[in-house]
Amino acid sequence: MKARQFAFRNSPKRQSPVRQSITRWKASCSSSGQLVTDGFLGGRYFSGRIWDFDYPRRKLRVLEGVPKLKGNAVPLAFQENEAGNRSSNFARIAVTVAGQELDMLFDTGATVTLTDESAQAFGMKAGDKIGGSYIIRSVFDQWMNDHPEWPVIKQGDIIRGTTFRMIRVPEITIGDVRFGPVWFTERPDSAFREYMARFMDKPTSGAIGGSALRHVRVIVDFPDAKAYFSPPGT
Repeated sequence: MKARQFAFRNSPKRQSPVRQSITRWKASCSSSGQLVTDGFLGGRYFSGRIWDFDYPRRKLRVLEGVPKLKGNAVPLAFQENEAGNRSSNFARIAVTVAGQELDMLFDTGATVTLTDESAQAFGMKAGDKIGGSYIIRSVFDQWMNDHPEWPVIKQGDIIRGTTFRMIRVPEITIGDVRFGPVWFTERPDSAFREYMARFMDKPTSGAIGGSALRHVRVIVDFPDAKAYFSPPGT
């Protein structure tokens, strides 16, 4: 099977989430673990292609077809117009956390800016940007109440002077694959229930990004609206 190959940067130290930013060309990495890129590939570029995100091997490929895989296909949902054509390239995917199924945005560009507190936890520097996953505040609070043993960083992410909490979920399930731990960063409910809902087929509870996908290989068939998740080495 022919494929074009891209590269991920090296993972930061101490099991920090891997930033999932991707470039058309080889990216370099500074001594602090920061990703240095020439640009980003957006949703329109990903649409219409089959992508192999192999985080454990730090590789990204464009495939001509879906290879034989052990895992079951996970459906993706897109917003469509009255004619049945896609009106947005934002994909919705089902994620299970502690027995609760949540609709999430598949967001390979989800980014967290580290504070002094989170930088210390991840062995990086304040201001470094890393890949993350998001969860709305109401679910974040529910998790804290139901699972007080899950670690929380009170000031984990910062945006224009406002800080947001982070919580480490021990395990998530997508399709028939379980993996973790995954750090989720708090976002206002309105960010996904209202703003992002305008571009999706239904409202979501957050986004799955690099802090989750770093554990797996995932092949995303955008034309057929399916994703295939498999553990490292498969």
